[in-house]
Amino acid sequence: MGEIEIYLADDDEDDRLFLKEAINLIIPGTTIIEATDGQNLVDLISFKSGNLTLILVDMNMPRLNGLEAISIIKSQPELKNIPTLMVSTSQDAALRKQAYQLGISTFITKPTTMDGYENIARGIKICFVDQFISGLDSSI
Repeated sequence: MGEIEIYLADDDEDDRLFLKEAINLIIPGTTIIEATDGQNLVDLISFKSGNLTLILVDMNMPRLNGLEAISIIKSQPELKNIPTLMVSTSQDAALRKQAYQLGISTFITKPTTMDGYENIARGIKICFVDQFISGLDSSI
């Protein structure tokens, strides 16, 4: 069975920690690759055939912000179809629209509770992981 890799890009260490804990609780066995900013994400990201690869990215980060990082990633043919979820406190409708135009799959407002982070992990499991595993099972 393919592995599940999630690239988690956020300059806020606490937000990374909460998301990582929630994902590990809801989707055990997931490999989480942490990036501290958009440039770090671009430097780290790769795609391995047979794996489920997802990107969780914050909008406001140093060096390259989330929008700039997504633009670079989505311009690469081998990376452009990786599901990308933007998790941000930004309420700016124009920035959200720009994120969708660049190719994000969904925009999620950063939660303020651990339950909120767990809800994000549940959504990832239902919308992406379960579908990926179901696709693997049907190909056997």
